[in-house]
Amino acid sequence: MGKHVTLYETEDGGVSIVHDGHELSARAFHKEGHVHQAVIVENKLLGAALRYAKQMQQERDDSRPYFTL
Repeated sequence: MGKHVTLYETEDGGVSIVHDGHELSARAFHKEGHVHQAVIVENKLLGAALRYAKQMQQERDDSRPYFTL
């Protein structure tokens, strides 16, 4: 977070993105692209499932005894 990039546009309309002296890979996508509602719902459900799994793992880890040598 808090990273800065530099955008360069060439005369022919090409764009490059540079961070810390390295060009980042990027590709254009069609502005008229459509997202299917089923994909949005599926991703929202996946996010909830991942949050639940993270919570269960944290509770499991918190209940384990820690030993130091």
